[in-house]
Amino acid sequence: MSNITKTTRKESFNKVNKTLGERQLMVLEFLKEDGEQTARELAMNLWNRGHIPTPERNMVHPRLNELVKLGLVKVTGKKLDSDMGRFVATYEVVWVVL
Repeated sequence: MSNITKTTRKESFNKVNKTLGERQLMVLEFLKEDGEQTARELAMNLWNRGHIPTPERNMVHPRLNELVKLGLVKVTGKKLDSDMGRFVATYEVVWVVL
């Protein structure tokens, strides 16, 4: 990636970053660190580390949807959720400078 592209991406993220909430930033950070995850996996990881009060997927799923709409996170595929017995979306960070 060229330096110009890195610079313009950083400038764009800094502009968007001013509008992100605490939970959105936390979701971005954990997805960047831990890689592709489902909403339930992300919620469990955040809960296990003491960042959210319950391991419910609804603690992070709305933030994931918001971040997808902003173009910071993308749906990468699907994975069988053994607790629910159905396939669920997996997510990863598109690009972010934290």
